[in-house]
Amino acid sequence: MTTTTGDHIQCDMIGVGLGVTMNVDLLRGTPVTVQSGIVTNEYLETNLADIYAAGDVAEFFDVSIGTHNQMGTWNNSVSHGRIAGANMLGERKFYNDVPMYSTGLFDSRIRVMGLTPENLPDLESWARLDAANRNYQRLFFKDGRLVGGCLIGDIKMQTRIIQMIQARQVTPEVDRGKLLAA
Repeated sequence: MTTTTGDHIQCDMIGVGLGVTMNVDLLRGTPVTVQSGIVTNEYLETNLADIYAAGDVAEFFDVSIGTHNQMGTWNNSVSHGRIAGANMLGERKFYNDVPMYSTGLFDSRIRVMGLTPENLPDLESWARLDAANRNYQRLFFKDGRLVGGCLIGDIKMQTRIIQMIQARQVTPEVDRGKLLAA
């Protein structure tokens, strides 16, 4: 591959992801709090009483990672719709799913869960590459807690990663690298 600056990078495969930009211009200048999306609490309520936001456009408080997050995926939007709808009907349910993105590229499966450096650049990370078997694992930590992960190829760790993110337990630094499958 040759970059626009003329650098040559040898590689076997290149994957390109196209992000999503939320159209929140309609709400700018209104009392609704807007950042990159419509800001909500863990119940998907905006800063205005009885006004909710859900799906791609919601910048929701994610209790599993302890900060606001935004996830443009089908599963996230469906889950948001269920929670926001229940809350509009008088229930008091908070959103507690770990956001996840899944895709495939050629013969590789790709899973991204929770927070990544795209959301929070200062995350600590631990990675393992098994090039012979086309597997890559990377875990992201904030204040000693597992908050996200990326798996390419073998995705068996997915359930364990999600459970650890939801548990919000601190993992001692000496044990963080051991979480990666050998």
